[in-house]
Amino acid sequence: MMLRALRALPRRAAPARERGSAAFVLCSLFLLAGAAAGCFAASFTPAGEEGGLFAAWRLPFGTLLGYGLIPAAGAALLSCSCLGCLLLPPLTGAAGFFAAFILCAARRLGGVPAPLLWTAGAWLPCWLLLAAAGTRLSLALLRALGTGARPVPGVGRFFAASLALYAAAAAALCGTLAY
Repeated sequence: MMLRALRALPRRAAPARERGSAAFVLCSLFLLAGAAAGCFAASFTPAGEEGGLFAAWRLPFGTLLGYGLIPAAGAALLSCSCLGCLLLPPLTGAAGFFAAFILCAARRLGGVPAPLLWTAGAWLPCWLLLAAAGTRLSLALLRALGTGARPVPGVGRFFAASLALYAAAAAALCGTLAY
């Protein structure tokens, strides 16, 4: 049924102003909702009880970078599938939730160093850009398979550039966490 609906779409490429803006807005909304939920959940963390929250930050740089690149590998795999357009926006919400929860809880428990806030502030937009680029790539793949239309030019290059930018931001974040 979905393939029939896709075949009914026109076979021309979308205009430049329509390309990717919906995916970016959708991923942004999921990220903001996840960050708001993370801040709200972290507000219930009792002040002064560190517990095991910072235990993961005491890992070596290579291990942290490996953990940081797992979302990039998942986004790359989902982008090359037709399910990516459905699964990547909620994953941005999960990333926003956990990042906001960790930062808010860490701030409440004993302060967060300024370099960590700056690198986390650079990491979140890079994740958002990667998820939006993956959603666009997945939609282009779904449209090409469903209608036989030519893929929109530049989608793959934009995804590769977003992936490289995310990897650099993850390395900076992991370097700050390992320090």
